[in-house]
Amino acid sequence: MNRQRMITFPLMQYIVIALVMIILQSCANPLPPTGGPRDTEGPLIIRTIPKDRTIGFNEKTITIEFNEYVDRNKVLQNIHITPTITYEATWSGRELELTFTESLQSNTTYSLTIGTDYADYAGNRPLEAKTVIFSTGSALDTGSISGMVAGQSLGVSVFLLPVNDSIESFNPTKSISMYKTQIGSNGQFTFSALSNGRYRIYAIQDIFKDGFYDIGTDGYAMASRDVTVPTNIAPVMMNVTKPKDTIAPTAMQALSQGSGLIEIRCSEIILEQSINASQFMVVYADGTIGKSHAAYSYPGRSTSLTIEHDSLMSVRKVQLNAEILQATDSSGNQCKDGLQSTELLKAEAQSKTPNIYSLSVKDSSVIDIVPNIELVFSHSIDYDSLPARLTLSNGKGLIPLSLRKVTDNHVSISTIQPLQPDAWHTLRMNLKGLKDKRGAFYADTSVTIQLQSIDSRLFGAIKGEIRDDMKGGPYIISMKSDKGKTIIRSIEQSGLFTLNDIPSGSYTIHIFEDKNKDGEYDFGSITPFRFSERFTTLKDSVTVRPRWTIDGIFLQFREP
Repeated sequence: MNRQRMITFPLMQYIVIALVMIILQSCANPLPPTGGPRDTEGPLIIRTIPKDRTIGFNEKTITIEFNEYVDRNKVLQNIHITPTITYEATWSGRELELTFTESLQSNTTYSLTIGTDYADYAGNRPLEAKTVIFSTGSALDTGSISGMVAGQSLGVSVFLLPVNDSIESFNPTKSISMYKTQIGSNGQFTFSALSNGRYRIYAIQDIFKDGFYDIGTDGYAMASRDVTVPTNIAPVMMNVTKPKDTIAPTAMQALSQGSGLIEIRCSEIILEQSINASQFMVVYADGTIGKSHAAYSYPGRSTSLTIEHDSLMSVRKVQLNAEILQATDSSGNQCKDGLQSTELLKAEAQSKTPNIYSLSVKDSSVIDIVPNIELVFSHSIDYDSLPARLTLSNGKGLIPLSLRKVTDNHVSISTIQPLQPDAWHTLRMNLKGLKDKRGAFYADTSVTIQLQSIDSRLFGAIKGEIRDDMKGGPYIISMKSDKGKTIIRSIEQSGLFTLNDIPSGSYTIHIFEDKNKDGEYDFGSITPFRFSERFTTLKDSVTVRPRWTIDGIFLQFREP
């Protein structure tokens, strides 16, 4: 009997302790009732004290009530009060109370915003941020700025800076703006209760949730202009870009492959178009320094380059030419020289005869009426002798070609005039007698392939108008089809436009003003500061049908 009591008593202790822990955990993080239909709606804020647009508020606490249980920690991370003020938070069920630990400023309008980066216990996020405006004085500041952030906008916070004498010294990597809000799941944001004045806007995908812009970690978005309250009422459009790559590539190792060929191994992929032979200096065994004859991406090795030099000379090492701009990665970071202190290593000799490495079309391929054919060689080529060795013809004769040198081993082929639709064409290449920059002959190769131009009966057209009060330009229109293909067209000025020869399909349409005329959208920069280029997006997709013209497509720039 005594032994049974000795066993039962500690067992009861464990049960009591477990029950107490469960009760305490339930109080700290209450769960919603189980059962019923699946919850698919985001949480709502159903009551606040003070109510929105309250004046004469002098209390020490704010109360926020939700319609369901939410992730408490995430909610607290999503609360922003401007102007900034410190507070302590306490929970009771679905109700949150914020108690100020400092006095509110007199005659000041405050904005309380609860962002959208939190969820209920079913994982549903709120559709939009909630803002409550209140004033300690007898009036409210009524200025507002709204807009939308496009792109991968989850977790993005938008910041507002008054444009004054101190704005040029503001560093978002070290300082936090007093105005901050989060975007809704629909990408939209609003700043309310603003006094009249001029403001600068930026957004960051704040990974660490600390309000600072962390270069290389946080994505960002820039507005295309400053905004004046209350004059400017057009929404602010911003486009999120990926974190800025600030790490420069390094040329790490040089390997001799014999016969005047050297492989340069780099820490990352080098942008092909940025490579040229003058960037590399060859140090010969006798101490003399010469330039390389050619430089290009190593075919089949994405992080390597090939340079060609005099095959009769013995090379001791390779170094970058410090007097010119170096090759870059896709973010524009210039390649660093890690070769100067490194002797040339010996690799397995490459005795391959120069030849064609790749061609972007194959026999019986269907090509656009203005084709773009990429031809890559295994070694460098004598570009000036190539036109005589490359022809395109149809049954009526030769078709004039346009050749564009990409690098020392890469050529882009197009036609000067559009091809006849739905017709067969013959592409011929004869490499006999062709040499690379070392003087080595190419393989005696002859290539003939048949290509069919696309059937114009599958084309449609789009007519519309670019509406822009600024009368800017040029503009780049990007149309992405439901099949994954993107069509790019350039329009010189605002007004009426016609886009012909559009393959049938459903398209989403984006347009931006190519202010710097580089053909690519400029996202701007937070630091150093630079506005983005203006852009807009057509809300609905456009369906292009064969031999039909879709009219009434209006691309409206609402930003000045």
